[in-house]
Amino acid sequence: MPNNKIEDILKSFNPEKGEVPFSLFIDNEIYELELATVFKKSWLFLGFENMIKYPGDYFTTTMGEVPVIVTRDQNNQVRVFLNFCIHKGMKLCRATQGNSQFFRCPYHGWTYSNDGKLVGVPYYEPAYVNNLDIEKQGLIAVPNVKLYKGTIWASLAEKPKPFDDFLGDMKLYLDLIFDMFEGNMEVYGGIHRWLLPVNWKIPLENFAGDAYHAPFTHASAVSIGLRGAYGNNVRILYPGEGHGIVSVPGGLARKAVDIDALTPFRDRLSKAVETLSQKYGEFVKNMFPFGPLNVFPNFSMHFTWNYIIFRVWHPRGPTLTELQGGILVFSDMPEETKRQILRRALHEFGPAGVLEQDDAEVWSKISENGVSIRKGSIDPKLIYTRGLGMDVEAEKVLGKGAKGRIGEYYSDVSLRGFYSTLKKYLTGEE
Repeated sequence: MPNNKIEDILKSFNPEKGEVPFSLFIDNEIYELELATVFKKSWLFLGFENMIKYPGDYFTTTMGEVPVIVTRDQNNQVRVFLNFCIHKGMKLCRATQGNSQFFRCPYHGWTYSNDGKLVGVPYYEPAYVNNLDIEKQGLIAVPNVKLYKGTIWASLAEKPKPFDDFLGDMKLYLDLIFDMFEGNMEVYGGIHRWLLPVNWKIPLENFAGDAYHAPFTHASAVSIGLRGAYGNNVRILYPGEGHGIVSVPGGLARKAVDIDALTPFRDRLSKAVETLSQKYGEFVKNMFPFGPLNVFPNFSMHFTWNYIIFRVWHPRGPTLTELQGGILVFSDMPEETKRQILRRALHEFGPAGVLEQDDAEVWSKISENGVSIRKGSIDPKLIYTRGLGMDVEAEKVLGKGAKGRIGEYYSDVSLRGFYSTLKKYLTGEE
């Protein structure tokens, strides 16, 4: 049951009215409740199947703060285990990725095959012969794993919501991206990881629906010719279930400086528009590629004419987030095109990316300011009322086949949806 402080915060948390207490981004009690509800019960994105192409391939990541190993066993089955030796609790695998048929604990040498079975216990005889049944022991498996069109998801809940229900109408928009690859989706250039001094929810707002910040936070991107001028044609799409999409008619960055080597990538997107609009509807032509999006709770993508980046915002504390991200390319594109896409993406997003540096500076100051404000026991309500009550069915704006609700220019409609869903988890309704 929530304690009195949490109860007071939740009483002032009215996302349907556009009211979000600042404490939601600062207070440890809320953070701990999020780990126990949102990150315990929701489906979480773990990675792409391309990251573990061959038997023995693995990578490590977290679900909330829970460390896990994602591996493809010798029978080609994708498995997810807690990164935890059942003997004494040591973190079993400390590498971020690799290939191995076995995982051996560095503490006492207990060894597990990559299908989770305990296969080696040093000095088993005579001390363990009558006290440890090896065949009944093994790694702790994450109970729910879902492979979906080249992506890997999992849930720590005993009985999570069905995956299709969890995605809701967001499934349509993810399908547009994943179907476009026709099985040739590749994570290129590895996974980048770094820490940001900010609550995990603030960065994802930029992907879920806060395009409003761009003309101001990234004003210099226009003056140096990195992007065309920002217009007021940015529409925010709320597909439900806490997800969000920033829909940019004509696609983001089309007016940016051309790079010849990116032409094969842009040609593939243009071809995909024709194919996907025939399959899903004319609305595809109005929003493809559609810019940033976020799948509740913490998986983001940014889909432009120049690149597709992805981000997972891993919570590490009330004001600390570990960003893990990379880029997606067509695996059968020329190598030079892949390299140029990576360069272009890193130039804008990444530890030294021009745009992500802009964002990170703002995010860190929000945290810094927030900690100081909360020391005074002050909890202002932040304002998410932009476009309140003005959203309409997406099909009326984007065309036949579109799903969800779409707001006015730079609306907060999807952010209100995100926080409404978050509140359901915090209060036990989800």
